[in-house]
Amino acid sequence: MTIHSERTFNSKTREKAEKRLSELARALPEVQSLSPFLFLRTGFLAKFLFLDQLFKEIVELPGDILELGAWHGQSSIIFENLRAIHEPFASNRTIYSFDTFSGYEENSLLHIEPGEIESYNTGTSWLDTL
Repeated sequence: MTIHSERTFNSKTREKAEKRLSELARALPEVQSLSPFLFLRTGFLAKFLFLDQLFKEIVELPGDILELGAWHGQSSIIFENLRAIHEPFASNRTIYSFDTFSGYEENSLLHIEPGEIESYNTGTSWLDTL
């Protein structure tokens, strides 16, 4: 069985370009703060558009948002902003985010390297940052 993911379709050229964008973003923080979309990776934009579509599908439904596996809380912050956009005047929706803050164990058939799995561990100082 072959499982396809974004890793399957990644090319060396794309990886090199994304690495360069990341380097430029770190080297030019003042530019990034004024124009955050300038260094935006395609994957992040795709994630944002997916979460926006998901929010649009639930906007008419009552209830809260529950995110399991929040990692650094990125999706939670996106949901908070989407709530402000799509429900600016009447939101009774609470956003709950849960995480172990210890990463995850590889149990898929994607052949993910152990170092990549460990990168999902938020470390001990992330809670203080939040």
